[in-house]
Order: sequence, then structure tokens, then C-alpha cells
Amino acid sequence: MKEYRLALYEKAMPDGLTWAEKLRAGREAGFDALELSIDESDRRLSRLEWSGAQRRELLQLSRENGMYINTICLSGHRRCPLGSADSQVRQQGMQVMRQALELAYDLGVRIIQLAGYDVTYGEPSTPSTRERFLENLAQSVQMASACGVVLALETMENSFMNTVEKAMYYVDTIHSPYKVVFAPNLMLVSDADAQNLKQYVAAGGCLVVGVRAGMKNEDNVVTDQPWPGPLRELCGVTVDEFEAFPEHTWNTVEYRGKVYDARMWADVLHNETAQVQAVYHDKFYRGSPAVTRNRFGKGSAVYFGVAGCPDLIRDYLPDLLAEYGVSMIPVPGEVYVTVRESAEKKYLFLINMNRADVGVDVPFQGVDCLTGRRVGTRVLLPPLGVVLMDCSPETQE
Repeated sequence: MKEYRLALYEKAMPDGLTWAEKLRAGREAGFDALELSIDESDRRLSRLEWSGAQRRELLQLSRENGMYINTICLSGHRRCPLGSADSQVRQQGMQVMRQALELAYDLGVRIIQLAGYDVTYGEPSTPSTRERFLENLAQSVQMASACGVVLALETMENSFMNTVEKAMYYVDTIHSPYKVVFAPNLMLVSDADAQNLKQYVAAGGCLVVGVRAGMKNEDNVVTDQPWPGPLRELCGVTVDEFEAFPEHTWNTVEYRGKVYDARMWADVLHNETAQVQAVYHDKFYRGSPAVTRNRFGKGSAVYFGVAGCPDLIRDYLPDLLAEYGVSMIPVPGEVYVTVRESAEKKYLFLINMNRADVGVDVPFQGVDCLTGRRVGTRVLLPPLGVVLMDCSPETQE
């Protein structure tokens, strides 16, 4: 893996080049990626209206040339700023945002950089325009999170956002749209990673890590600190001992008066500042913490110190997620469910890996994209079957 990757801004090349020529020239010049521009010109704003075929063609060209499009510079909001006093202008700005996010999703773009304007072209920047910008930016972040896209802010030569400190005000105010983040195999953690996770939790997020978290640094070198290494302060625990279970033996864990088998791994935790939520029920470390939750800033970090305990996971996670208003879709074993949604569309993917029929209750209804038939809230999956349900608002009855 390269130590770093360089992207070439599209506007650094002549306008007359085709996409294939731009991608090939960038690769031959030693760049790794191309940054797409969506500025306020009609020509570049029209890219938001590209057809599916046009998007697929550009995506295929980027793959063929090994020159991916990972970022978009979106300055089209100069024409329709998000903080304008004109409600129609703000609506146009949000429509540009929705279209840009859909384009980013289709092209595999990871980051959209926004120009730091609340207003443009002579409209004065006021507390009201800044408040409207913040409100619409927060809504944009929610839409971006549904598309798996990160929004970035570019400082500009104006009084509104001409310093990093001013840009960070909006970053710190909005925080992350992710209520809960799961990192079950977070073995390799750098100091920078740990700092990012601390900031996320301190701002109100909930982080859930699993066994052996933080045991190595980014170079795959085992830490000389007590596990979980740089996550110790965040999780509020250390790992005193661990046990990997062979097939013929295991331990049990007690959570809310119920006992669960743990058949793969046990991190025996020493509690420092966390709340103990589940304990080991047998062996010499009976009573030692197995699952803890540590308050950190406005949020919390859960250390799930046991592996091979699926029944405990099924009982524990709904309790945790209910605090954040996050619902779960219970499914039988060997059935996989995924929801993908944008600002306009929502799709439910159901995959049955069993060799028998399986019924699944889902909180949606819609249309099966593979058969065209309507699907209710009870979905019957045939053996090794797949259902791709369009659950968008227009499909609801």
C-alpha cells in the first residue's frame, strides 16, 4: 500500500480533453485519482443530471485507467447558497446537494468538498444567514451519511469562513450523524485513530469495540501498553488476561440474570472507570467484567470482551440501540439483511443462505425489483434466495 495518494484537480487540465484523455494523462503524470468539479457554470452543474449510462461509462473509464474519482469539489452553491434569505434559493441549494450526493454514490466518491459560503453575490452575511447555513448543512450531513459520503468544508476569502477555526465551528457543532459505531475487530489502532474515536465519543457518539481491541499499532506491532492500548482511557478498562477456548470447553457470561455460553474468546477485564454490564459466570475469573460501558464526554464506549456468544449479542444490542432510537430487523440464522438509502430512495436487501424456505418480518413494504411483485411486511425467501425490495416512499400503500 502506498504511503499516500495524490489526486489531480480536474480544472488543472485543458477543458477540451475527453474523460478518457483526462484519466489517462493524470495516470501517466503519476497521480492516483481525479477530483471532479461541480461549479456554478451551467456546463458543470448539468453533470448532476447525468443519466445512469453516463455515470456507468465514467466509472468504467476510471477503473480501466486505474484513476479513480474519489472526491468532488462542489462550488455550485455559489449560485444557490444554503444560508440565503430567499427560501427558493435555499431549496435550489438543497436540491443541488441531493443530486451531488446521488452522483457521488453512483461514482463511488467518498468526499464532497463544499465551498465555505453562507451567502454570495452581495447578499450580506448575518446571524440569520449563518443560522440557516448551519441548519441546511446539518440536514446535508444526515443525507450524506445515508450515502456513505463525507462532507468537507473549504475555507474561502470571506469573513464567514476564512479560517480553519471558523470551519471547525460547524464541524464541532454538527458532530457525527452516526449514533452508534461498531468496530468488532479493531485490533490495529494508531494514536491518530484513537484520537478520532475519542472525539466522536466525546461529542455524543457510542462506540462498540470487541475482543483484542487496540492490541497493535498501525504497523502491526503489539503495543507495550496494557490492552486496549491507546483505547484504555476511552474504554475505561484494561485486559488482565485472555482465554481462547478449544472445542471441548468454554465459559459462561451473565447479563441481567440470564447466563449465556461463550465459546471462542474471553478478555478478562479490569474495570477502571467503566460500568460493568455483564460478568463471567465460571472459572477462576468468575465475577470479572465481560462487557463494560464507559461514559466519555457526552457519549460512551462499550468494550464487548467476549466472542462466540451470539445469544448475548442478540439480547444486548437491542437494549443498547433502543437508547438511540435505532431499530433492528430480527432475522433467522444465515439470513443477511441490508438497508441502503439516499435522500430519495430506500432499498432492502435480503439474502437467504439456507437450503430451506425462510420467513422474515420486516418493517417495510414495497416492490421486489427482481420480480416486479409487491412485497408485504412478511417476506418469504426461497432456499438460497434473494429479495431486493424498493421501499421508497412512492412504493408505500
